[in-house]
Amino acid sequence: MANILQRIEQSLKLFKSISESETAKNLPAGSIETLNKVFETAQSLSDELTLINRNIIDLTKFDDEKMLRSNNLEFWNNLPPGVIKTNTPQYDELKQHSTTIKDFYKAAIDISKIVKFNEIELAISKAMVRDFKRIERSWADFKKAISQNKSQFETVVRYCGNLLDFFDILQKHQVILDLAVGIYRDNKWEKIDIKKLRYLKNPNTRVKFIYTFDSNYTNLITGVWFEGYVYQTLLDQFYRLGVDYEIYPLVSYNSTANAKLSHGEIDVLARVGDEFLFVECKSGRLVDEWRNEISEIIKNREKVREICNATRITDYKFILVYNSVANSPNQINEAFKKTDIITIEITDLRGKIIDFVRNIR
Repeated sequence: MANILQRIEQSLKLFKSISESETAKNLPAGSIETLNKVFETAQSLSDELTLINRNIIDLTKFDDEKMLRSNNLEFWNNLPPGVIKTNTPQYDELKQHSTTIKDFYKAAIDISKIVKFNEIELAISKAMVRDFKRIERSWADFKKAISQNKSQFETVVRYCGNLLDFFDILQKHQVILDLAVGIYRDNKWEKIDIKKLRYLKNPNTRVKFIYTFDSNYTNLITGVWFEGYVYQTLLDQFYRLGVDYEIYPLVSYNSTANAKLSHGEIDVLARVGDEFLFVECKSGRLVDEWRNEISEIIKNREKVREICNATRITDYKFILVYNSVANSPNQINEAFKKTDIITIEITDLRGKIIDFVRNIR
């Protein structure tokens, strides 16, 4: 799309061709003089804008499409958090303000749902990434408990220090309420003050935690906290770099372009300039004795490739952001070295994005 300097140059050329046309030459002398004065004024304005561009502000950064996307981003930021579903007034309005969603629609990819994180969810996500090395085991135990709709679970004293750190995060944001603690001593359970747990000497003493959990946060705690962190980090870093961008988390889509790939999910969908970023986020271990998610990630990459090929989307990248506390970077790099998947450790996300933006400018 043309910026203001390009537009005024195009207008000057058009105006000049009009003034030199046979129609203009046959005008009264006074009218020809008026045309010439207007042309001189327009030329003077063009010269002034060129000086502004050279000495004050880069006017070439601002074109119609970029300004439109800037307005799109402002509209997204002002939307309330929650689930935004297709065929609702809120979605229809978002679609009108989103260049990305409209371009996907033209390419036969219909965005059916987007989930916008709220401030509490983003705060928990940030704290989870910050403290994950300490709270990984506690998170895994708690995730298992709430996945089974349990309002209590047992552990032993040796693991309680990190578990208390984890519960501090959840209590601070009122994700768990009415937390009570008991220990098994002298063949019976007895309630104790949670602060005393840190001073119990026997590491094998059994401990029971009983709590009320806000089930609205089940999806967040069991996994999408990582997506929340990736989303807010990208959002913040794109803003700091001053690039033209759009970004949406937890996107569900339907594609009529390929019957085999009729639907899917994108953890974070971003657009920088004209390039799309399909970001897959993995908070836990990709390979252990129970599972191997490497092949599933590669399948997701192929799914994106086939859809983009069918819809003629050519400028895109598939990015895997993984938790380097739970996974060995060497193992991850080895697993994906024969693919074009870009692997990024969560601790290096900002740096990689800076590199990426520098390369497309």
